[in-house]
Amino acid sequence: MSELVELASVLGIKIDIHTTKLFLFDVVDGKFHLLATSEADTSYKPPYNDIREGFFKAVDNLQQISGRMLIDDDMNVIVPSQTDGSGIDQVAFTYGFLDQISIITAGLLEGVSISSLTNLINSTHMKHSDQISLNDPRKIDEILSSVINHRPDLILLSGGTENGANKSVLRMMEIILFCIKHLPKERIPELIYAGNSSIAAKIQEMSSPFAKLSITENIRPTLEDENLTPALTFINELSSQIMAKKIPGFEYLFSLTRSAPLPYNQANGIMTKFLNKLSNENNGNILVIDLSKEIILMAGSNNGSLQQNTVENSLFNNPERFISETNIRDISNWLPKNKEKDFINDYVWGKSIRPYTIPNDKDELFIEISIIKNLIRKNYQQFNNKFGNSFDYWNQIVINGDYLSKFENPNDIALILLDAIQPKGVTNLFLDQHGILPVLGSIAVDNQILPIQILEGSSISLLAKVFSIQSKAKIGTPLLKVRLEFKDGTYLEEQIVKGTITKLPVMAGQIVKLFFEPLININMNQFGKNIDKGLIIQGGISGVIFDARGRPIPLQKNNAERFDQFQKWYKSMDIDLA
Repeated sequence: MSELVELASVLGIKIDIHTTKLFLFDVVDGKFHLLATSEADTSYKPPYNDIREGFFKAVDNLQQISGRMLIDDDMNVIVPSQTDGSGIDQVAFTYGFLDQISIITAGLLEGVSISSLTNLINSTHMKHSDQISLNDPRKIDEILSSVINHRPDLILLSGGTENGANKSVLRMMEIILFCIKHLPKERIPELIYAGNSSIAAKIQEMSSPFAKLSITENIRPTLEDENLTPALTFINELSSQIMAKKIPGFEYLFSLTRSAPLPYNQANGIMTKFLNKLSNENNGNILVIDLSKEIILMAGSNNGSLQQNTVENSLFNNPERFISETNIRDISNWLPKNKEKDFINDYVWGKSIRPYTIPNDKDELFIEISIIKNLIRKNYQQFNNKFGNSFDYWNQIVINGDYLSKFENPNDIALILLDAIQPKGVTNLFLDQHGILPVLGSIAVDNQILPIQILEGSSISLLAKVFSIQSKAKIGTPLLKVRLEFKDGTYLEEQIVKGTITKLPVMAGQIVKLFFEPLININMNQFGKNIDKGLIIQGGISGVIFDARGRPIPLQKNNAERFDQFQKWYKSMDIDLA
C-alpha cells in the first residue's frame, strides 16, 4: 500500500515520429485506474523540430479532459503531486524513433555470442548496421570500410563464456580498435563490452587510449544461459543519452523519469511475457501485434521465452518501398466486391503518398482493410521466418487498437486478425483499445502494481473467443453441432459447416457453457482436453466465433465465386457490405 501512496498518480508518455500520446493514471478506491488519455501530433519535424511542443499540446488537452493541472506557470511538469490535487508522482516514457541509433556488434560464434547479440538488439530500436564475427570472411579493409560507411554510434563486443575463450575475444577487440583509429575524433563510437569478465580489465586497458569503453555483465555466461538484462539496462541508459543529442526535447522528457525511457519493443516485450505468465492455459502462448504509424511490431511469448520482430511501417514512412513490396493482387484477392484494377492501384498509390487519408466510401474502406490485412500478414510471415516458427496455434492474440480506431464495427477488426494471422485451435482475440501495453511496460520498471491493476480493468478487451476448426472434409460438409447453454436456462444450437465462419451471439462478458457434438470423424482435441462435460467460456465484443474455412483459407480463383465467399463470410460476421 505504501507504493500506492508514493506513486499514486502516474503520467505515461508514448511518443514516436507521428504521435504523442499521454495516459493519466491515479488511485481510486484503493486501485489504479486509467483516468484519461490525450494525444497530439509529434513536433519532431519542421517547423518545430522539438518534441516538447507536441508534448505540451498533449498535456494541455489532458488538463482540459481531466480537470487536473499538470504544468505550472513556467511550463514545468509538476512532480510530485501537490495537496491541491495538481501534478503527478511518477512519469514513465516509452518511444518509437526507429533506427535513430546505429550499432555494430562483434561476437565469436553463431549460435552462441552472436545469437545472444541478435536477441539483445531485437529488444532495442537501434539500427543493426553490421555484425563482425570470428569467422568473418571479409578482409580487414572491408570491415574498416563498413565501419566508416555506417557511422555507428555504438560498437558492442561480446564473446567467451565465463572463464572461457579469451584470445579470440582479444583478437576481435584488436579489429575494432584498428577500425576506430581510422575514424575522425568526432565520429568515434562508444564501446560496450559484454563478454568474458575474466579479460574485462585487459579489454579496458587496450581501448583506453582510443575510445570510451563501458563494461557490463556477460550476455552469454554459459553455453546454455543468456543474461541480457544487465546489458539491456545499460544500453537503455546510453541510448537515452544519445537520443537526447539527436532528438531535441528528448532530454527534457528523460529528465522527468525515474528510470531510463524504454523503446516500444522492449516495453511491449515486458508486457508480452507478463501476459503469457498470467495465462491459465497449460503451455499457453501469446502473440502481440503493435500496428502503429511508425512501427509494426510482432512479439511472441511461450513459457517465458520472447521473440520479437520490429520493422518500419513503410505505408506511412517509406512510400516507395511500400509500393515496390506490394503486389496489388494480394490486396484485390481479399476484396469482397469487384473493383477495377486501376481503381485499386490508384487508391494504393494515393494511400502511399497521403497515408492519413480517410476512406470516403465502403469501396475505399474495404481496400483499406485489405491493405491492413496484407501488412499484418507479411510481417507475421517475416516474424515466423525469422524465428523458424512453423505453428500457428496462439492461445491469445492482442492487437493495438490505436491505428484501427477508424473501424466502428469491432467485427471488422476480428476478421482482419483471422484473415491475416489465420490461427489454429482455440484463440482469445484481445483489443488494446488505447495502445496502452508499451506504456504499462515502461511504468512496470518502477511500479509493478499499476500494470496488474490496469489489466484487471477494461483497457484491454476480449474481442472474441475463436474456435478455428481443422478438418479435411469437403466444403459444405457439416462438421459438428454446438450448443450454448445460458445461465437463464435458455440455449442455442448451431451447425458448423466446412467453409463457413459463424459468429454466435454471446455478449461481451457473458458466461456460457459450450457443448460439441461431432457430425463426422473430427479431432476433438483441437478444442481442448476433457470437453465431454462442456466448456465454460466468455463472450467478447464480437461474441464467440467458429472459423471452419480451413487453413490456409482457400480463396476461390473465379471472381464471382470468391465474391460470393466474402458475401457469406461478411454477412455471418454482421459486417455490412452496402
